[in-house]
Formats: sequence, structure tokens, C-alpha cells
Amino acid sequence: MAARARMERENMLQVGRIKEMFNPTLATGQKLWTDILDDYTALNRKRITKHRASDISALAGNARAKARKEAAAALVARMTGIVQRRHDIVHNFDRPKSAPQELTPGQAKAMVRDVKDFVTILDAHLDHHRTW
Repeated sequence: MAARARMERENMLQVGRIKEMFNPTLATGQKLWTDILDDYTALNRKRITKHRASDISALAGNARAKARKEAAAALVARMTGIVQRRHDIVHNFDRPKSAPQELTPGQAKAMVRDVKDFVTILDAHLDHHRTW
């Protein structure tokens, strides 16, 4: 049980751990998530960030900072939701609370596209800005 708890606690399937693991290797001003948010908002998919790039750029001061924080939180929430859904499908036969969950082909395609973009943007950022 202790080994299982450690594996769950220290795996990279928890999106929040990504920031914790990579930020020490990134330069100031290049940290996850708000520093690279422009790449994600440029996708113009509100389901990922709840904001479009043009919406955020039209704001100023505290309103802009608040929108960027909301967008970063939405990005992490979207990716966390997708990872959790994958976990439910693989390990719980898609029954997180004993009830089968609906998944349309459109939802599946959107999830795949979002994960692909997430990995592509994150990978490029890490390759370009890591300090080691």
C-alpha cells in the first residue's frame, strides 16, 4: 500500500506535478503556466483557457492579470480533467462513480487535439528555455 501511495503521489499523471518538476529548470520569466500562457490562448479554444488571446490583450492592469490567472487555472483544470477521464476509462471501465460516462466522438477528438497541443507547446517551451 505504501508503494502504491508513493507511485500515485509521484507520477507525472498529475498535471500539477509538471509545474513542480520543471519550474526549477526554467529561467525567470519562463515558468509554467502563466509565463507561457500566450501560446495556449493563441489556440483560441475557450474550452482550454476560457479566454482567447484577443480578449486578454484587450484588458489592462489587474483585469488582465486576473484573466491570465483564470486562463492558467482553466488550462490545468482541462488537462487534469482529461487525465482523470483517461484514468477512469483505463482503470474503472469508464465508471468513476459506478455509472457509465458518455463520450462522443467529438469529445474524444477534442481531448486528443487538446492533449497534442498541450504536449507540443510544453515540449517546445522546455526545449527552448531549460537551463540545464
